[in-house]
Amino acid sequence: MAEKILFQHELFGHQRFLVQMTVGAMPHASTMRSLELFGTEVAPLVRAQIARPATV
Repeated sequence: MAEKILFQHELFGHQRFLVQMTVGAMPHASTMRSLELFGTEVAPLVRAQIARPATV
């Protein structure tokens, strides 16, 4: 997920990313765990990569 967001950032230079999840029949606890992982694992990685100076 982080790689996809970073790739899109490289292409478009966006500063915001909207997360949309289709949960269907996924249990509530699983949905909440997915959101937690996004916030604790994916988002910090993306922020750190975007904050790095670009290499030429």
